[in-house]
Order: sequence, then C-alpha cells, then structure tokens
Amino acid sequence: EQPVMSESFVLVQTRDAVSLEPLDANVYTIPERIGLVYPRLLFSALEKPDDAASVKWIPSYAVQSYESTDGGKQITFELKPGVKYQNIAPLNGREFTSADVKFSIERYMKHPKSTFGNRFSDINTIETPDKNTVVFKLKAPSRYLISSLAAETALISPPEIENDYKTKAIGPGPYIHEQYLQGEGSTLKKNPDYIDAKNIWFNKYLVKVMTDAATRNAALKTSQVDWIDSAGLTPADVKTMEGPTVKVYENISASTTNISWNMTNPKFKDYR
Repeated sequence: EQPVMSESFVLVQTRDAVSLEPLDANVYTIPERIGLVYPRLLFSALEKPDDAASVKWIPSYAVQSYESTDGGKQITFELKPGVKYQNIAPLNGREFTSADVKFSIERYMKHPKSTFGNRFSDINTIETPDKNTVVFKLKAPSRYLISSLAAETALISPPEIENDYKTKAIGPGPYIHEQYLQGEGSTLKKNPDYIDAKNIWFNKYLVKVMTDAATRNAALKTSQVDWIDSAGLTPADVKTMEGPTVKVYENISASTTNISWNMTNPKFKDYR
C-alpha cells in the first residue's frame, strides 16, 4: 500500500529530555529526538520477525557500504556521496564527511563527560584516508563494536556546533529540529534536502512530554497523538485502549532490565 503525505506525526514521551547533547543520550528521550537529525553508521533489523537471533546490520542513509578485513581487526565504511547537512548556519548545507565520523566517535571515546567510552574500547585508531572513507583499526577482532556503532549512542554530529549541542541539533537527517522547550517537547519539520526526502511522509514531527498516564491515554484514544512509548502503558491500559482508533502490536525486544546493588553498603559486603 502506497503511503500518503500527512501533516504531522505526534510522539509522546513519558519523561523529558534534559538536553539535545549526544553525550546525554543514556536517557532514551534524547536520541528519540536527535536521532531524526543525526545519522548512525548502521542500524539493526531482524531477518526473521519471530527470531530474535536473526539480527542483520544495515548501512544507514549516510553509508554506502562497509566491510570487515584483516581477520576482523579492521572495519571500513564508505560514506554515501551526496549526503549534506541541513542548509542552516553554520553548516550551510556542507557535505557530510569522514571527519565528522572520526570527531563524533572519538568524542564518545575520550570526552571527559562521556559515559560511553567502554563501548568503543576495542578501537585502536580511526583513520580517514579520504572524505568518504572511515577505517576503524581494532586492538583485536570485536563482535561488540558493530553493535555499538549501530546504537543510539553513536550518532554522528558536526564539530561546528559542539558548544551548542545542549540546545541545538543540525544534521543531514530527515528532519530539521526547530524548537526545543524543556518540559514540553520538540518541534521538527521535514528536511527538503534530505537524501531520501521523497520517502518521508510527515511534514512535521512533534514530540510532546506527558508525564500523567491518564492524560496520555486519553490523548491516544481520541487521536490527539500517534504513538506512546510502550513503557508508558500498563497491560491493563492496553486492554482498555484497543479499539477503532488504536491498534496494538506485539514485537520481540532485545531490551534488558537489571537490578544493581550498591556494594559499598555494609549490608552487601558479606557475600553470604
């Protein structure tokens, strides 16, 4: 079925995004917004929808191809020609290059405020032999690195606005971030210069923060919003929500939940 152009898509977040800074992306509400502006190198998909182990890694809109060589100790990405930043100062529509990739991943690796360094600890060096080629030279073969490069904490952002990352996002992605209001949400509009703009079917993408469950559920049931994070709905909510205007889908998730113990507490020092 051929999609049709719609005016807007409304996403509800159950908690606020503290900033637009990529290094703050350990809270999911941030990459849900800036991930529409900044690219990753890869993303994952299931080859078999009912098999959680059938993960495949797919180049993003910014990547032409990638390959692993030298027994898995080198991963080379070829960037897609023609990918450009949004025509907004100070980027002004410049080309997306390998230097942006090197800058961003090294920032995750080395920035003193980054909590993501361990995700990239298998990297020895990042080389950029030309503007469209990125070479990751590894300390040893690594299965984990591919997953890290496909994560929400591996977004590629331009160095020109590093000092403004907390409130500004300018990238080559499908949407232009217009407004960020803490406690309320974000407003994004379609990027006409996006490399695959013809397949973006919403003119606006609106993110609204709704912390009250009853308000969220009423908004969804009356078609004021299009999507609520599943974490915001209890099983009881789902049963009452499904109807003519709401469809519920089940999907396999690779998410994990853990309980961490404070081992400095004397109660837990005795392993018995």
